[in-house]
Amino acid sequence: MRFLYQTVKEVLASGRIGSPVFVRCLAQIASDRVHLQDALAEVLATASAWLGAHPQQVYAQGGEDAGHITAAVHYVSGQTALVSMSATKTDGPPRVDLMLLGNKGAIYHDSLLLPLFAMPTTRLISQSEQLSSTKALMDAVERSLQTGKSAIIEGGKSDE
Repeated sequence: MRFLYQTVKEVLASGRIGSPVFVRCLAQIASDRVHLQDALAEVLATASAWLGAHPQQVYAQGGEDAGHITAAVHYVSGQTALVSMSATKTDGPPRVDLMLLGNKGAIYHDSLLLPLFAMPTTRLISQSEQLSSTKALMDAVERSLQTGKSAIIEGGKSDE
């Protein structure tokens, strides 16, 4: 995951795909369902860093009992992210499917993850790079999971 994060970051910095507007990340992680929300938080923080925007609203479905969590996030600058984390079958390898669309191009990545790297043990992005709204975003994910409705991210910042 670290290599993928760094590669995407370099492509974005080069301007090759223009301004990022949409991230879709579908990941099957280790079969341990307990870490689904932690993995979702990590990928949503990464998506927010790639989009360079603050999350405004989220709609989430699933849960650890269901074996998957999916979150659709709308950002204050108009970007969108769709992130889905699911547990692998006991015999299935972890994998990630990423699509990042910019206004001038796209990045696509689909691969298996080595079991050792299926669940990051260290943050992919630095604390300074991680948006302060990650906790508020995950609180909103939890509210959305409980109510079945979209939730506003409290403390979300305006880019205006």
